[in-house]
Amino acid sequence: MTTLESFPPKSVQRWSADDYATNGRFVTDLAGPILAMLAPAKGERILDLGCGHGVLTAEIAAAGADVLGVDLSEELLAAARARGARTIAIVNVPHAPLAREADLAIVAATGSEAIQGSTRMRAGTAQKIVLNAISTGAMVRLGKTYGNRMVDLVATNAKLR
Repeated sequence: MTTLESFPPKSVQRWSADDYATNGRFVTDLAGPILAMLAPAKGERILDLGCGHGVLTAEIAAAGADVLGVDLSEELLAAARARGARTIAIVNVPHAPLAREADLAIVAATGSEAIQGSTRMRAGTAQKIVLNAISTGAMVRLGKTYGNRMVDLVATNAKLR
């Protein structure tokens, strides 16, 4: 019998803060020029999707920006919070362990999947809708929309040309 405590099943791939610091270090190393180009400033609001262990999130915050980190691992969110990052979790089950590690939990409660163990259907779709709503809201707040159209963007994707 599946209970809320045992569902969703633990993923096969587990993220460890120590492993991320060792094996994912290239992310921090490669992000230096991007961080310089981003030039976070006091008062800016930045959403760090896939914040990992929070090293870059902490650097952005140290520059004075208001930054929120989002990740899929309880351990990585805990590491980011330990570095002073504010964190968000997007989950599908209330009181999920990941939600307990975050400062803010967005719960997209979807109920049981039609095919047990397949999180691609309801849960994955619901999380994608949440991320789309966040990014759409950000574009509106940045003034990158006019009515229901995106504006002031460079079309780099072939399907947008």
